[in-house]
Amino acid sequence: MFDRCFGYIQGVADSAVGDIFCVKNDLMNYPEMIQAYINWVPKHPEEWDDFQLIGVRAALAEVWPCGK
Repeated sequence: MFDRCFGYIQGVADSAVGDIFCVKNDLMNYPEMIQAYINWVPKHPEEWDDFQLIGVRAALAEVWPCGK
């Protein structure tokens, strides 16, 4: 299960970095990104019916917003 989650979040992150969310020094820390999503999910039950891509992108943008 973890491998699937890791792969999915890695793919979303690779395609959205710099557009949806920004990381400092171009350092992609995928385990932290997985944890960001795990932390985001229980705080946003209204999003549970949405496609998982939306949630992953929202979680990453919440933790690593661009322009801050």
